[in-house]
Amino acid sequence: MADDLEVLENGGNESGRSVYHEAISDAATEDNAVGGKSKKQKVPLPEDKVPVRIFFLLKHIIDNKDDQLFLIGTLIQNVFHSMNADDGDESTSYFHLRFNDLIADNDSGYSKVRNHESLEDSSKTTFQMTAPLEVDVDFDYFPFKIYTATLLVELSTRTEKTKRIRPELWVAKNDVRNNVTLQSPYLKDGIKKKNKEERTELYKDKMDKMKDYDFVSPCPKVEYIYDQKNECCHKCRLTFYLVEGGISKWVGILVPMLLVFVLDVVNVFYNDTENGDTLSTSATLALTAVFLLPNILSKAYRPKIIATNMVYILLVFIGLALSSVTHEMQNSKIAAYTGVALFGFSFIIPIVSFFKFSEYKQSILEEEKSFMKNDLKHEKFKHDVH
Repeated sequence: MADDLEVLENGGNESGRSVYHEAISDAATEDNAVGGKSKKQKVPLPEDKVPVRIFFLLKHIIDNKDDQLFLIGTLIQNVFHSMNADDGDESTSYFHLRFNDLIADNDSGYSKVRNHESLEDSSKTTFQMTAPLEVDVDFDYFPFKIYTATLLVELSTRTEKTKRIRPELWVAKNDVRNNVTLQSPYLKDGIKKKNKEERTELYKDKMDKMKDYDFVSPCPKVEYIYDQKNECCHKCRLTFYLVEGGISKWVGILVPMLLVFVLDVVNVFYNDTENGDTLSTSATLALTAVFLLPNILSKAYRPKIIATNMVYILLVFIGLALSSVTHEMQNSKIAAYTGVALFGFSFIIPIVSFFKFSEYKQSILEEEKSFMKNDLKHEKFKHDVH
């Protein structure tokens, strides 16, 4: 087995530190006669902790007609313990999987056993993985949004006769690619001529089979979750960061709003009752802004008490409302000028959001280093059970 394989230590979601912990038994019940009455008393069930290694080879992410995302890849599970198959049933010699709390087996279609090898004291099972991803908004500063597509993988505890067997993940701490890696998009010719940016784009093209999202980075954030109650680690989480529609998404919002602002300025400063109907023009501009609302508040939006989306919308519509106050209504254009100023001030929000977005995006790209650094020199882990 590889020199850098150990098990996870402590409750932090880090793949780098590890130690092997002793299990704490769960409780079982049995009937005992006490004073002539039957009373249930908790009795510890014998329990073993078994070292297990799981390896992910990630191929791409796709979406279906319902816009649900799925991660396609290969999962290899090495069990360093003798769990003999009952009556030739291979499913009793490995730990069953759950993806985002859903059972992942042949019936669900989320994982299918492709190959199984058993030796005297270990086994290796290869799964074809079609795992559903949970999508949520992680960064939301108008008009920029970053989404997370998350896969939580859990190894289920199993019972072998009168003994409970709990999986304990072993983690490669020196190189994360011995735990999770991306399928190489390279062709044999011209690999060494490509720089890091070109190789990253090749990975994006290989991984991205989605219609509505683009990758911030094709490399996932990898976390191993420590169960403090049972003092073991049997869960890991992969997180991908996505943007919706790339740059075209926010350009399609800001450019029309900028046009509405320019027309509002013309309407207030250069229009009068002799040259046109100011009120009807303001109503047309407001109606245009209303039609842009579905793009500002997307279906994935979760309301907050104070959100940049809502502040921007309020500034725009208050500004348009004040801009519609004509000189004849108030004998002054102070209200109209104030409305134009509020509308113009609203564009500070996307400017500030751009800098926040760039900073957050850069922190995500730091995750690439463990995957992309010297990736051409990486000697792949040989998935042997010994």
